[in-house]
Amino acid sequence: MLLVGAGGLASSAALYLAGAGVGRIGVVDFDDIELSNLQRQIIHLPRNVGTSKAESAVRAIRDYNPEVDAIAYKCHFTSQNAMEIVKPYDLVLDCTDNVTSRYLINDACVLSGKPLVSGSALRMEGQVTVYHLYKDTPCYRCMFKEPPPKAAQGTCSNEGVLGVVPGIIGCLQALESIKILSQSGQPLASRMILFDAMSATFRTFKLRSRDKNCAICGDSPSITALIDYEAFCGASANDKPTPLALIKPAQHIVPTDYAALLLQHPDDHLLLDVRPALQFDICALPHAVNIPLPEIDSRIEEIKTLLESRTHGSNLSPAIYTICRRGNDSQRALLKLEALGFNSVKNITGGVAAWAQEVDPKFPTY
Repeated sequence: MLLVGAGGLASSAALYLAGAGVGRIGVVDFDDIELSNLQRQIIHLPRNVGTSKAESAVRAIRDYNPEVDAIAYKCHFTSQNAMEIVKPYDLVLDCTDNVTSRYLINDACVLSGKPLVSGSALRMEGQVTVYHLYKDTPCYRCMFKEPPPKAAQGTCSNEGVLGVVPGIIGCLQALESIKILSQSGQPLASRMILFDAMSATFRTFKLRSRDKNCAICGDSPSITALIDYEAFCGASANDKPTPLALIKPAQHIVPTDYAALLLQHPDDHLLLDVRPALQFDICALPHAVNIPLPEIDSRIEEIKTLLESRTHGSNLSPAIYTICRRGNDSQRALLKLEALGFNSVKNITGGVAAWAQEVDPKFPTY
């Protein structure tokens, strides 16, 4: 059995599969462990921060069940190596969190004739299904012929996820895998479970049958070899956002400098948190006001009113500081605010993630 990804979904799936006595478990992941991952990636330990996720997961599997042949693939899962990596396994689990990888994993499974147990988790929701198991079972492409726009391709890195949600979905992936390998029960072929953590509800939906015109599994497929999936999806398979450099160095303020300013002058500026409201509800800096990036234009008058409340009778215009999760959207917010006529705006470098690392280790991460 092959797990692509060694994060939150794989954490619970791998341990339960090891406990069930699966003979061989492969784990593919190019990334290293970060402290902020551990709230959901419970297969890894704090002492292993900075080391390979794939190797850490394999060590945990072997500790849990020494009889398992556990293999680490410390590499990117790409069009160049996917078919060779998948070849020795009977079943594949998609434990990634980005659309680009989903298309690649699906196509590799279809071309190699392997069933795919697919799981995903984002914010407070998760889903799991089994693709390409029986003759009439759809594959991922049958359901999603084209990728969504890049702006709609959410990942745990940019949208966040409550740690227990991927744990639950990973358990369901392990369950479905065991049923398939043991040829027992009714696997989730042509069905999908949706889990809503907020209401603690599970719903099962019936999926349509295999699309005879599907580009990869149809009767006359147009895709007969793996393609360039980053070009197809318009997004990288790397779920880490690339740090952007959209503004001048002088427009940045590092978290430690902002912490000092906040301590001395907490009320003479506006701290604008441009993350989605759900992320803001998870954690926020003192005195922050949440106006998500897409809402800045429509809430311009509110921003002006907030600034006026911070003048305290002074003729000086108070500064605006922007913050997001990792420092990219806050730069976009700064440029938007400048275009709207605000002159004294600075970006807090690295966002709330950097705040947790550099200023307040007890600050919640997600």
